[in-house]
Amino acid sequence: MTMQTELVNLSAVRREVKVKFSEDEVSKTFKKKTRQVNEQVSVQGFRPGKAPDSVIQGRYGSEIKNEVLQELMESGLKTAMVEHKVLPVGPVEPPAPAETQKLENGRAFDFSLRFEVRPEIKIDGYKGLKLVKPKVEVSDAEVDKEIERFRMTAAQLVPVMIRDFVEEKDYVTLDIEANTLAGPVPELTVKEELVEIGPDRVLPGFTEKLIGQKVGDLRSFDLVYPKEGPAAELHEKNINFRVVVKSIKKLELPAVDDELAKDAGYESVDAMKAALKNSLTVVQNMRVRNKLRDQVLDELIKKHDFEVPESLVREQSMNILREALRRLQSEGMRYDLDTADVEQLIGTYRPKAERIVRGGLLLAEVAKAETLDVSEEDVDKQIESFAEMSKQDVTRVRAAYADPQRKEALRLQLIDEKVLDMLIAAADVSDGEPLPVEERQLR
Repeated sequence: MTMQTELVNLSAVRREVKVKFSEDEVSKTFKKKTRQVNEQVSVQGFRPGKAPDSVIQGRYGSEIKNEVLQELMESGLKTAMVEHKVLPVGPVEPPAPAETQKLENGRAFDFSLRFEVRPEIKIDGYKGLKLVKPKVEVSDAEVDKEIERFRMTAAQLVPVMIRDFVEEKDYVTLDIEANTLAGPVPELTVKEELVEIGPDRVLPGFTEKLIGQKVGDLRSFDLVYPKEGPAAELHEKNINFRVVVKSIKKLELPAVDDELAKDAGYESVDAMKAALKNSLTVVQNMRVRNKLRDQVLDELIKKHDFEVPESLVREQSMNILREALRRLQSEGMRYDLDTADVEQLIGTYRPKAERIVRGGLLLAEVAKAETLDVSEEDVDKQIESFAEMSKQDVTRVRAAYADPQRKEALRLQLIDEKVLDMLIAAADVSDGEPLPVEERQLR
């Protein structure tokens, strides 16, 4: 035989393939790779492709050996996958240097490849899961809060005319000079800075010192820079501030009337309230559905203990990290991560990533047990829905999903959603408390 393979189970998810090539097969592969290199290079004194093998191997021996090794590894892995019905997930570990160094033309060559596979999961007990469904309720006060948020976006700063001194909730324009015993503090020294008089997020007590100060007056005071502040070199240092109030403004909110409603895109205040109540109901139903899905995954994970391929967990951690960095970039924030930073973040995201991987593997097993699938038509409808939601041309969105891998990822996502909906419908669901206040809002 030109090649022999043996599969070794190292763990529930780790496999080792032992591959052995005969000396004839190794020689054939060396000859083939030598011929390919000969056709690609120019050797003085010989016509293209006509240099002796000994000359080519003498000049390009290292490159040829690497090409031979790569081909033998790929061939061995493909054969083992077919013979042993095994499919790697994640990267395949190459042979150890001690093995690859033994590769020589005209000699038999054996090596080992290691990789992970999906675990075999015996799925059971997935129907009748005990779930708690939060109540969906929208109060008038919650509708009023949403109207108040819109009023804030439509608010305007107007000059205060009836007084010339600072009060709570004012917006004041300041010239600020900051100094320590060591000298000026440039990062805290500003001109024409607009500041809201209220809770101080960076420097506690700063705006409180300005209450009662008149326009044009200079006020001097000392504060200790907090150790939690962003400027590490100033932590717990005493800073002297000299502040001049240049102007005072108030935030003026529009009245809640039909004019405000029309500005928001509604016919009247009543229509606006009805639409907001409906939107809040839709959002709460969506969040309740997500909570039920989370409970389903938690229950499935509790019922099934199995080893998870580390390569899948790491890949998922990287996906979470990439998405987090993408969001930061979209918000205009810059970041500079070295390898150590990346590894630390991957470790931070690992528990979340492992839960996602476990859940995905379990949902796939349920889909298999219940023969649940989605059609090409279902995938196309979802793509059309994406286009409608993002207000993009459907042809453009379809083109984005022309990539087979991306389209397959969407198909698997839709199968997961179908399985989750089936498990929720088959669950033992009891009524729970309403959602927390912070989860009942539109944003």
